[in-house]
Amino acid sequence: MKYLIVGVDPGITTAVTALDLDGDIVDIYSSKRFGIEEITRRLVNLGKPILFSCDVKKPPALVEKIAAKFQVKLIAPEQDMRVVEKEKLVAEYIKERQLTIKIKDEHQRDSLAATIHTIKRLAQLFNKIKNVLKEENKLSELDEVKAKLILGRARDIKA
Repeated sequence: MKYLIVGVDPGITTAVTALDLDGDIVDIYSSKRFGIEEITRRLVNLGKPILFSCDVKKPPALVEKIAAKFQVKLIAPEQDMRVVEKEKLVAEYIKERQLTIKIKDEHQRDSLAATIHTIKRLAQLFNKIKNVLKEENKLSELDEVKAKLILGRARDIKA
């Protein structure tokens, strides 16, 4: 099962981005009249959401409800992300990964920026985990260990 970090940008048009724990896009989509049940159903078909993110300091109610539905944490930035910051994050991400994706609207951009911001916040921790597991010849457990740490279940990690 693929673990997901999910960014949500709610509004008249709601966008959802799902990244795997390596920061690769699993899905990015936007639609009008996107409700919690439809978002939940789509995410469950993609994998297991373990963290939600948004691009504003005060998370919108829809994002809080979806995170609560999956019983996982929600990460919000310390300050609302500015448009120029989101554009830069997304442009750098696409360039670094040499992607050919087309971001269809500002809502997709915002949900993707939220997930990129979250992945960047976790990068140092993820690198430490990878190095430790590499030394122990246990890289096959990388995603599982990352997921347990994100979910706050570090005690479940077998040394």
